[in-house]
Amino acid sequence: MLVDHIQFKKKFHMDKRLNENLHFVRQIVTKKDFDWVFLICGKERFGKSTFAQQLAYVCADSKLHMNDVCLTFDEFHKRVRFHIEHNNKGRSVIYDETMGVADTRSFNNIYSRGLRKLLAECGQANLHLFILLPSFFDLDRPIALHRSNTLFRVEVNRKNYNRGRWYMYNEKKKEKMYLKNKKTYSYKGKANLHGTYSSFYCVDEVAYRKKKSDTLRRDDDTMNQVTPRITKLISQRDTLVKYIFETNKLTKTKIAEMVGVSSRGIGLIINPRTPNKGLFPKDLRFEE
Repeated sequence: MLVDHIQFKKKFHMDKRLNENLHFVRQIVTKKDFDWVFLICGKERFGKSTFAQQLAYVCADSKLHMNDVCLTFDEFHKRVRFHIEHNNKGRSVIYDETMGVADTRSFNNIYSRGLRKLLAECGQANLHLFILLPSFFDLDRPIALHRSNTLFRVEVNRKNYNRGRWYMYNEKKKEKMYLKNKKTYSYKGKANLHGTYSSFYCVDEVAYRKKKSDTLRRDDDTMNQVTPRITKLISQRDTLVKYIFETNKLTKTKIAEMVGVSSRGIGLIINPRTPNKGLFPKDLRFEE
């Protein structure tokens, strides 16, 4: 059975069981002084953003603004702080496209630490937080096990590649699946609920697509910039790595673990085959 919701004078349908669960969560958040962290995973282009907007819209009692859909950590941080400062209890904030932030392989960077800190700070803000990422198993362990409440997985029909299928796992099943299947990245295990959703944007679709395109373009420009400050930091790092290698007789692998880059990157620092220009961030990436 489906329940109708109206946005932009148009209807979108939601599974009745899912709708009831979201209203139950809203009561916990607004009446019992909790927050609720939803994880939504699925491959790129599978429809995570559309589904997240519908969930957030219902949880927030139809109050979802374009600014509540955040495409960078800075946007997410500012929007959460905004709702905290204005005492906007029961609102929803979506953190879209979080790969590279919630990913365990790059979790030591400043944004990942910031995400953990922010989730710790907003515990009493009574918000519904939605974190979108390609794979649940790439998520940092404390967030996956202890700081999230519900996991959704979106899929496509493998026969015709139509979008619109979701699977929901409660806290107990989510934790069990993470501990049991992390090595194989397998979603084996019965979901608590499953169903379908429609292709309906709860914020202006044209404005959302433009916002996302502008963010991706800006990120590309930022990644391609090597500022004088970065060049200086690279030079200082290279000098320190060479000193450690020559004086402490540590292996390249051990130094790589200490510094947080790949063993190949350490080798390029110690015995550069080409000038160091351009080694960061492509060749001196975090260990994968």
